[in-house]
Amino acid sequence: MEQSIFKNKSFYYLLISYLIILILWNSYTVTKGVLIGILPIMIQLILLYLIFDKNKLTKKGIKIWSIIIILGNGISLFAKLLKITLGDEIIITDLLNKFVFLTTGILIYVFNEKYTEIVKIDN
Repeated sequence: MEQSIFKNKSFYYLLISYLIILILWNSYTVTKGVLIGILPIMIQLILLYLIFDKNKLTKKGIKIWSIIIILGNGISLFAKLLKITLGDEIIITDLLNKFVFLTTGILIYVFNEKYTEIVKIDN
C-alpha cells in the first residue's frame, strides 16, 4: 500500500490553511449568487480529503491543481498587462491579485515537488 507524506510540516499546515481559506471565500461568493464558485469548492474539498486521507494521489492532485492556478492566473495577468499596453486603465489591485495568486500557485507546485513523497507502507 502506498500513501503520501509531507516532509515539511509547515508546508502541510499552510496548504491546509490556504485550502480552507479558499473554500470559505468561494462559499461566500456562492452566497452572493456566483454559482460557478461551487466547482472550486468541490475541487478544494477533494484535495483536503486526499491530504487528510494520505492518499497516494495527493501529490498528483496538488500538482494538477497548482498547474491550473498557474495557468489561469498567468494567462489572466498576461491579458491584463496586454490590455494596459493597449490603453486600458491600470488597476493596481487587480494586477496585484493576479500576481499573488500566480506566485502562490508556483510556490505550491515547487514545494509539493520538494516536500511531498509517496511511500510504500507494509501492513
